[in-house]
Amino acid sequence: MAQLFSLGIIEREATMQNPFRIDEGARRMIFAGVPCGLLCVLLVASTPLDHLVGDKLWIWGFCVAAGILMALGLVAYRAIPRRLILPLGVVGWIIAFGLLFLGVTFGPGVFGYTQPQW
Repeated sequence: MAQLFSLGIIEREATMQNPFRIDEGARRMIFAGVPCGLLCVLLVASTPLDHLVGDKLWIWGFCVAAGILMALGLVAYRAIPRRLILPLGVVGWIIAFGLLFLGVTFGPGVFGYTQPQW
C-alpha cells in the first residue's frame, strides 16, 4: 500500500514539474485529426457521386470507409515518428473543421457542385 501511495506522489510531482506535458492519450487524440480530416475530405469530395450509387449504399460505403480510415490511423500512429504526430494531427483537425464549417455554412454548392436535375 505504501508503494502505491509513493508512486502516486512521484507521478504528481512529475506532473507538477512540467504541467504542459502531453501524455500518450492526448497525443493519440490529437493524431486522430488525421483520419478525421481524411473523412471530411471524403465526405466533401464524394457528394457529387452519392446520387450514382443511391442513398443506402452511400451510407454503408461511408461507414466502411470510416472504419478502414480509423484502423489505418492506428497503424500509421505507430509508424510515424513522434515529432511528426502533433503537427500532422493539428493540420488534420484544421482541415476537418474547415471543410465541415464551409459545408454546413454554405451548403454542398460551395465547392462548385450542383445537384443534377432529373
